[in-house]
Amino acid sequence: MYILPIEIINSLLDKFTFEYTEGSGRRMSNAHHILANMLLVLGKKRIAFLLQPIDYQDKRICKKILDLVLGTDQFIASETSQGYLITLNNRAHIDFIMEKDLDDDRELGLVLSYPCAGDLLSLEELERYGYRRQIGSANHIVTRSNQGDVMSNVCSSEENEVRFIEYFNDISNYISTVTQNKIELEYFMSRRRHV
Repeated sequence: MYILPIEIINSLLDKFTFEYTEGSGRRMSNAHHILANMLLVLGKKRIAFLLQPIDYQDKRICKKILDLVLGTDQFIASETSQGYLITLNNRAHIDFIMEKDLDDDRELGLVLSYPCAGDLLSLEELERYGYRRQIGSANHIVTRSNQGDVMSNVCSSEENEVRFIEYFNDISNYISTVTQNKIELEYFMSRRRHV
């Protein structure tokens, strides 16, 4: 398990503690969910995470967060159609990502280390099967301090829900350990049925 010295974690916590407004209009007290994602990539619990400008009302906040992330020289960012894909500046991660079609939801899900990658149906699949909504459950991992989204994934089966919960338990323990409980994660799920 890769653990940064607590002095560095505390310094990063301070840098990621600022208020901003999400794209949805919700006030956020900090960006600790971004830091949690950085720690998950550093600890090789995720291959990459996505920073999406649409999540921020003020584009300058997105730029500030991107600059903070890239100020930690272990990371690189690639611009995609959905935002900035952030991963380690590491040949294995870069090669893995380069082999994937990032416009394909399943392959992007694999890059983002989603436990249920590929369970989210495309609009074409929804229409083909005659569904108006996704089947299964929407699973979310958020930071306890501000409910900032660390990861959200649709799971279409109970087996995949179990995989998601196991993944949550693993990364939750990891984040609590490396931050000495300064960042804690929560999990919640909502069921979805087709209509």
